[in-house]
Amino acid sequence: MDTASQTNDSDSVTDSSNYVSAASSIEALDAQHNRDQDFVGDSQDSDVASLSGRNELFRDNASLSESSEEGSTDSFNPLADLGISDSAAPELKPSRPARIDFVEFHKGHRFDDELLPRLQKFEEVSKTTDSLSQQPKRVNDQNSLRELQSKLAHKVPRAYLEMVLRENNYHQYEDWHFMTEDSQGKDCDPWEQFLNPHGHLPQPSLKEFLVSIGVPTSFMPETAEKISVTMFDRMNYLESVSWMCQQLEHYVDSSGFTKTFIRYILDRNIYDSAECNSMWCSKVYGQLCEDHFLRTYLQLVENDEYMLHLRVARQIPEIHGPLLEALHPNAGQQVFAEKFHELLNSKEYRKLLYFILFILGTDKLPFGRNDITLHFKNQIHDFCEDGNNLELIVLKSYINLFLNR
Repeated sequence: MDTASQTNDSDSVTDSSNYVSAASSIEALDAQHNRDQDFVGDSQDSDVASLSGRNELFRDNASLSESSEEGSTDSFNPLADLGISDSAAPELKPSRPARIDFVEFHKGHRFDDELLPRLQKFEEVSKTTDSLSQQPKRVNDQNSLRELQSKLAHKVPRAYLEMVLRENNYHQYEDWHFMTEDSQGKDCDPWEQFLNPHGHLPQPSLKEFLVSIGVPTSFMPETAEKISVTMFDRMNYLESVSWMCQQLEHYVDSSGFTKTFIRYILDRNIYDSAECNSMWCSKVYGQLCEDHFLRTYLQLVENDEYMLHLRVARQIPEIHGPLLEALHPNAGQQVFAEKFHELLNSKEYRKLLYFILFILGTDKLPFGRNDITLHFKNQIHDFCEDGNNLELIVLKSYINLFLNR
């Protein structure tokens, strides 16, 4: 019995263990199935949660934008949300501007660094001269003026002085101009050249020729219009000077040629040209009568226009002596001295310059040292100390050259 019962007990134990193992396997399968279902459910729940989260985020942004638009007029204080009052916020101070270091501009190697100091010295010298001119003259004025002139010569460049002198000489553009209209010269007709192969074309009259080269009607041969030195160059078109000189020679025997010849050679543009030289003028003058030439010349030119007297004497050297005698007959040095003082006291420095240039070197006043030229030098030297007139400066240099010859 005991054996049987033991056997039964062992069997029962075996059987229960089997049951337990089977039950545990079934529970394991159920647990695995439940985990799979939970995993699928969790993944689905996460997708739904993410979508709902995005929708909530959009709703929050929309509500935030609406609230910001509605409360735009209200003051916004981001520190209040954090529990910080305005009094506790740090005070913001404006920052100072950054310091800028200026760099000197590079002026280049051609810039004159001494330009400004020289101009300042020039102004100081000018003020000194003004003060000296207002003060009464003293015995040592001569030494002070010489000292001032030496300072002026060393401190101020010569170019500045020349510029001032050039601006003060406002008469330099006034002169005599014979041809004031544009030239109307035309090329020769080819048909006329064919009919006249040897060049024997019909020659126009002197008046027609003058009109063609730009001479106005007021200066025609039959007029007695005097030569004026207050005219200005109109910059009109002119024919070639060499061609005009060549054509003018054909009218030597025409009536009124002497008057035309004098007006032509005294023209400023003709006088400055290289083609109308003293050789050509002397050749034409040799075909004329000297007495008739002088009478016609004095009818056209005023006696005190020494610039034109000097000009015609350089164009025709043979007329220099006879013209001086016609202007000052039997004149001695005393007559020239009186004329010199007359022009100097009237401050007609331009006429004085050409007067001295016209009379010096002639038979009545030859080159070299003499009493009259020394007197001229001293008088001009005194006047040069009172001003900076260009004509007096040139005249002073010319007389010094005249005395050294």
